[in-house]
Amino acid sequence: KTPAFAILGNHDSIRIVPPLERCGIRFLINESVAIGEGASSFRLAGVDDSVHYRASNLERAVGEESDPLTILMNHSPMEYREAAAAGIDVYLTGHTHGGQVCLPGGVPVVTNSTAPRRMTHGAWRHGAMQGYTSRGVGSSMVRVRFNCPPEIVVHELVSR
Repeated sequence: KTPAFAILGNHDSIRIVPPLERCGIRFLINESVAIGEGASSFRLAGVDDSVHYRASNLERAVGEESDPLTILMNHSPMEYREAAAAGIDVYLTGHTHGGQVCLPGGVPVVTNSTAPRRMTHGAWRHGAMQGYTSRGVGSSMVRVRFNCPPEIVVHELVSR
């Protein structure tokens, strides 16, 4: 009964979209949707992969709609500057696997991103924009995680 939304990542093919949408998951591919009504409403935007396919279009995704809050789902944290300039309030992302192999204290050895290391995992800020980079549950290239436990994140939005 609750709507479900998703975006594509750098290892995802557009071919996965139709069967998953038949299951009730709506993909936001350079588009956005209004969620809720009145003062508790917000805009949820999603962009296509910016890493492998380089098909993200933040301007198209955000559009010219005006909402009290805009949340962006972007597979990679690399477009954080553009998102902040576009007025995004919350940036939800992944791609980095939290570094996957980290030094003690969770310092990533490799980030697979041009974003600052502080944006590799967990909560972060850039100006007025809040962000969260999930470490995810998988691995990339090497099937190992070290000092970087997997995670599934649930963000709960609460209206004031």
